[in-house]
Amino acid sequence: MHTNTKNKIAFLQRHIKRHLTSWYKKYGENVTGIRVDKKRKGKKAKNYYSIVFNVVKKLNGNDLPAKQIIPKFFDINFPDGKRRKIKTDVRQTGEFNFHLRIMDPVRDEETGNPGALGLLLKDGRDNVYGLTNYHVAAEHLMQQQRFFYDVTQGDPRHDVSIGGSLGRLFKGTMEPELDVALVFLGSFISVSNALPDGRSVNNTGFIPGPIPPAARNSPVALYIPSRNGRFNRVIEDNEAPLNTRIMRFIELIMVKRCTRGGDSGSIVLAGNNLVLGIVLGADDEFTYIVPYYKIHKFFPLQII
Repeated sequence: MHTNTKNKIAFLQRHIKRHLTSWYKKYGENVTGIRVDKKRKGKKAKNYYSIVFNVVKKLNGNDLPAKQIIPKFFDINFPDGKRRKIKTDVRQTGEFNFHLRIMDPVRDEETGNPGALGLLLKDGRDNVYGLTNYHVAAEHLMQQQRFFYDVTQGDPRHDVSIGGSLGRLFKGTMEPELDVALVFLGSFISVSNALPDGRSVNNTGFIPGPIPPAARNSPVALYIPSRNGRFNRVIEDNEAPLNTRIMRFIELIMVKRCTRGGDSGSIVLAGNNLVLGIVLGADDEFTYIVPYYKIHKFFPLQII
């Protein structure tokens, strides 16, 4: 990717961040995400970038109040002092859903709706934790409008099953940059992050952030229950926002949809099996991933 293109994408992403909240409010709840991508006509991509509005359903302008009609372009001042017309693109991606499905290995004991174990981590005292989404491990708490949990701050015990074992929710949060939870599994227990195809997760590091525009089109591997193991995709967007009924997320990684119900929390790896993130969920067109560098900032633990 040419340096000028990288700079343009990065600038437009910053522009979107500045206007994200006001655009969500202005253009309505039908908008699920706003991002930078090449303008598309039908299934064919043009050779220039646009500001893309992902919507649950494309609506006729006659069905919308005038103020909610997305303009054909935005007139934007660029860092070089020039004012440019950046076209918009409206794409129907369907309603976003968190991936929950019966009989997958991780579930909130109170509700029984499962997701997937993403990664095994440990602290300096050899306490072992399972990493997944907060909406998987703490769905019952979310139903009570509780979007943060920390047992060290006196929160009551909350049981979570992982496979055939019973663990305890240790800490978790759902906020604009994260949907993650740690489940305490025990101390000094023998576990590893072996992958179903015989490979192992690289435990010497992870993909650092922020994830740059140059990462677009880079290959990634998702280890997801619905595919019985490894499934390959490329990064479509390095900083995708996502508007859901529960939370407005920012700076997610996005790939073409390959996940289904029950895949939430699944691990996503990049080159040399380095951890890139965990699956959040999907709409009709894309799967969204929480970047691991943000998770590590919240949970600075060692990959086993």
